[in-house]
Amino acid sequence: MRLVPDFFIPRCVIRLDYLVEAAKEHQHETDIEWACELLGCVDTRTAHRHFERLEKAVGSVVVDLAERRALMPELGELPKTTPETPALTRLETLYDCEIQARVRAGDSSPHSSLRQQLQAAVWKIFIEKPSGYASGSLRPP
Repeated sequence: MRLVPDFFIPRCVIRLDYLVEAAKEHQHETDIEWACELLGCVDTRTAHRHFERLEKAVGSVVVDLAERRALMPELGELPKTTPETPALTRLETLYDCEIQARVRAGDSSPHSSLRQQLQAAVWKIFIEKPSGYASGSLRPP
């Protein structure tokens, strides 16, 4: 497996760092045309599709981080969040809590950045997307 910079979205021309920045602004109901300009897309449907993919990826990473923290209660409590807390804010809070827990545990091994975790989650979502190609296997009539 080849490592790519953490600002790439695999098989996509949209940059992950720009997408996260636009999503943070999108939480505050910023104009979608501004997000399209930042992402470099022409059609607003492209921005909406990428926001949906990012939202799924953020949810996936949040669940992974919360599960890891729940398995290690001795390293501190989970951060207090409410259902109204934006998903990206919740993700950043959980990630910071994870880093602090690793420091308390004395873990000096290198850890993946938040964008690398998002990149992996977006890649998984891309792989699970249904394909429009015909199947290579034979099917009975």
